Amino acid sequence: MLLLLLGIGLGELLDIERQLDPESLDAHVEAWVARHRDDRSGLTRLARAASGLGNVEIAIPAVVVVALVLYGLGRRGHPRTSRGEAGFWLLVAGSGWLLGNLLKLWFQRERPPLAQHLTTYSFPSGHSVFSAVFFTLLAILLARWLPSSLARLRPVVAGSCFLLALLISASRVWLGAHYLTDVIAGFLLGLLWATLACLIRFGGSRFRRWIGLRSGAVRGSRPSEE
Repeated sequence: MLLLLLGIGLGELLDIERQLDPESLDAHVEAWVARHRDDRSGLTRLARAASGLGNVEIAIPAVVVVALVLYGLGRRGHPRTSRGEAGFWLLVAGSGWLLGNLLKLWFQRERPPLAQHLTTYSFPSGHSVFSAVFFTLLAILLARWLPSSLARLRPVVAGSCFLLALLISASRVWLGAHYLTDVIAGFLLGLLWATLACLIRFGGSRFRRWIGLRSGAVRGSRPSEE
């Protein structure tokens, strides 16, 4: 059901992108941001910092570091980390980045006026695709590593990762680097890609076990796994 809803949402955004006009939601949001943005404000400084987390010079090392950690844990026989997870991490992160860039070439949507100096196309937002893929997978990994005694922290971990991904994505609109639909489509695409990859590899029941969920663990004497 989650994949169906995400797929429908992404399809609708792709259709909106083809029919953009000057009176679209993107134009209204862009105008509103332009009226309220102050380059010296704390909000703009926060947006710049968040946006920087999705830049290539930070994104690539972050992916590599996590892959190395997974590889090391797998070699040492960590009970919740298999040897293949480092490769899986690299494959999903790399293919998500590639898919986002292929869609940019397909749609060839020009950047907003403030971002005309950027050489890549606008739709979908690469920062949004990356942040959704990276933090979705990271949330799953961190939730799995938490011991049963800390199982109640899993929603906190997942929520924190989700908010970080949203912050990086929203910063692109605030800084004028992307239109709103660029960011929404990129975020949905990344979330869909990471979730689909996990389901393909593990299947429904195995995926639930992979992230540490067990049927019947929400109530009763056992600690909550959700």
